[in-house]
Amino acid sequence: MQHDDDNGGPANFALLHQHIFLPLSTINLPPTYLPTPALNHRSRRSRELREKRSHGMSRHTGLQREVLSLYRSCLRAVYHKPIDSRTHFKSFVTQEFRKYAVEVDRKDFDTVEFLLRKGKRQLEVYGDPNIKRMTTAG
Repeated sequence: MQHDDDNGGPANFALLHQHIFLPLSTINLPPTYLPTPALNHRSRRSRELREKRSHGMSRHTGLQREVLSLYRSCLRAVYHKPIDSRTHFKSFVTQEFRKYAVEVDRKDFDTVEFLLRKGKRQLEVYGDPNIKRMTTAG
């Protein structure tokens, strides 16, 4: 091994390496500076949730995510309407989605895609700020 020289030779590097990589137990820090298991993003609880998600619990398909996204967008658009007519808009949105959820098989992709396009067009029309009122038949 070479001796330490003024230019930071290998002996100086080895000494520096020993001081940088000390175990946490040898450093006297207040407890707030030490890592806690609760703050660890790879905690046991999060690992359990990941395992549960990957085994047995189904994730949404792309088409299902699109339908849910459209539903959320429609509900968000309701809150841009006047307060006195929001209930009519909201009931229309929920009635339409529930009606088709019962009538259409979720594996009938052509129909679901058609209804998505129809729903997006309706959202554009009813989302217009100039439309203030809506009444539902029935």
